[in-house]
Amino acid sequence: MRSRKVDIFCAWIIWVENAQFTFTQGFEFVTDRRTSPPRHLSSSTMSQNTTISPNPVLDTPISDTDGPTPYGSPFDDEDADVILRSSNLVDFRTYKVLLKKASPIFADIFSLPQSPTQEGNLSSKDYQDGLPIVCVTEDGPTIEALLAILSHVRMPKPASLEQAAAIIAAAKKYEMDGVVLAARATVTKGMVDADNSLRAFGIAHRLRLRDEALAAARYTLEKPMSIEEYREKLCFVSGTALFQLWEFRQQAVHAIVQHLTDTQAGAVLFFSVFGKKGKCLKGGWSQKAIEGSLAWVPQWWRDYIQRTIDGLQAGTIMPAPEAAVNHWVFYNSLATHQAQVLCPCCNEISAQETHRFCTLLETELANAVEAVCTASQICAE
Repeated sequence: MRSRKVDIFCAWIIWVENAQFTFTQGFEFVTDRRTSPPRHLSSSTMSQNTTISPNPVLDTPISDTDGPTPYGSPFDDEDADVILRSSNLVDFRTYKVLLKKASPIFADIFSLPQSPTQEGNLSSKDYQDGLPIVCVTEDGPTIEALLAILSHVRMPKPASLEQAAAIIAAAKKYEMDGVVLAARATVTKGMVDADNSLRAFGIAHRLRLRDEALAAARYTLEKPMSIEEYREKLCFVSGTALFQLWEFRQQAVHAIVQHLTDTQAGAVLFFSVFGKKGKCLKGGWSQKAIEGSLAWVPQWWRDYIQRTIDGLQAGTIMPAPEAAVNHWVFYNSLATHQAQVLCPCCNEISAQETHRFCTLLETELANAVEAVCTASQICAE
């Protein structure tokens, strides 16, 4: 029989799938169904404190009767041999060799036979100032970012998670491996945290960005997965994405609980840090042999590990390594034991040793979660 939690979650998935939200063609998110989505990513959709580009061309609304607008410097070189035209009709003058070297997609495009304009095989709209025009589906800020990375020009910081994800998605689309690496190192740096992790996950999942989706999924482990926590943020994720995130969380909980159970049973990490300083007055034999024999393990330490396991399974402790390993709770457990019993073993444990133990355990749990990420089916090819 399925548990009540699973039934509630299934109902939650259905509710999300039927939620009233929509996406524009491309990458812009529309939350108000009463207005038509703008063709151009204007400054009104951006953060109030950050401007994605100093170029006013990218922030000028375009009507259906407007023609293409030149981007200007630094993408206006007179010796350029191709024009990239963005979806919002901004023209970027650049170089074929730059695009061909960075992208096999553009290399294939430029390898196709191209007839000169004077032969009449191409209409005038295919050329401008004698240069061939390549129309792309990405908007101006996205093309600006791609060309800035390729040209080693200082790239403006994206003003939103959507725009940052769009840059990486475009680089992957054109198979610009170097740009993908550069974008991941700079574009999204510092933009994702636990508070916006669900939104970041939804965006990355929609664009099939596996690395970004998994990074955001790890941040979601720091918060409860509940309707009360997510509320309006649910509009950023599909039911499929939410179910995969729930599966990821269950797998993370299982991995951490299993590792803590093994740690408790063997106590190898305990003795590797604290050593064998004597026999604790309140303890018991380890469940697994250490170096061929059972070891006497302090009960307060076992209780600490067990309370962590119980909290993870009950959902009161978040399945993030830094949340599962609470330094203060560990130290307080030891201090309580030291105050109650004059223990020849545990009274010699120092604060430096407790910090080292917690840090090592946190690292081990982080490795367990990383293994879950590697095996996860989130955005799997």
